[in-house]
Amino acid sequence: FSANVQDIIKSLDFDKQIDKMDKNNRLLSVVKAFSELDLDPKTIDNVKMGYIFEELIRKFSENAEAGDHYTGRDIIKLMVNILLAEGCDDIFDDHKEITILDQAAGTGGMLSTSYNFIHRYNPTANVRLFGQEINPESYAMCVAEMLIKGQNAENIRMQDTMKADCFPDRQMRFVIENPPFGTPWGGKDAAEGVEQAVKEENQKGFDGRFGAGLPGSGDMQLLFIQSAVNKMDNALGRAAIIENGSPLFSGGTSSGESQIRRWLLENDLIEAIIALPVDLFYNTGILCCK
Repeated sequence: FSANVQDIIKSLDFDKQIDKMDKNNRLLSVVKAFSELDLDPKTIDNVKMGYIFEELIRKFSENAEAGDHYTGRDIIKLMVNILLAEGCDDIFDDHKEITILDQAAGTGGMLSTSYNFIHRYNPTANVRLFGQEINPESYAMCVAEMLIKGQNAENIRMQDTMKADCFPDRQMRFVIENPPFGTPWGGKDAAEGVEQAVKEENQKGFDGRFGAGLPGSGDMQLLFIQSAVNKMDNALGRAAIIENGSPLFSGGTSSGESQIRRWLLENDLIEAIIALPVDLFYNTGILCCK
């Protein structure tokens, strides 16, 4: 296997899955079921395989952990439509290079759907996908999805976005993401090393990603927003981000949250906030906006 495929197998703990199926007398039936499928590329091309892969991910995403939400394709299509609503006529030029980043890539659904959507309208476009993901299993599935789509799997990195920007020398045409809701970046409940990394980045001012300020330590959504702005192309960049109501209303008048919101408005970085109905996500009833 190639290094990319070996990385996928390692991240998915494939050996443990085999042992588990064997222990429960399921391994033979699973192998037999797969052997009866015609998965030849002549029968199922990359596009069809991509749809099968996405459907399997959707089916098994209903029990995801709190804070992590599978984003339905209709929501992503809405986000891409908004991204392309204005100032994007050039993306329909022949062989146009278009870069898309998801800093909370998950299994790659947003990147994959964005890719399909743009290629539908400009089949000659050179759409390049970039992503960061912290969960090993989600990362592995995202890399698999990128390989199916013929993308460079090296552009998908397993890294905590709060700790590092894996593409420091590249600005993106589009940023699209659904960061975790209510996940702490500081305090005893934060992941190891995150609080120190965020504070060090904040001390860089606007030479770093969090120059506008730090929100309360219990929710990192406003940090993701600042990082998205930092990654956007200065002239043409646009971003679409799913959030819950916390970034809109949390914090007092002199809080970090308030300072970040003020910075976003004073720099004319907000074009629209769209309220979405409840129950759009498979494992949460939280009201969301974009």
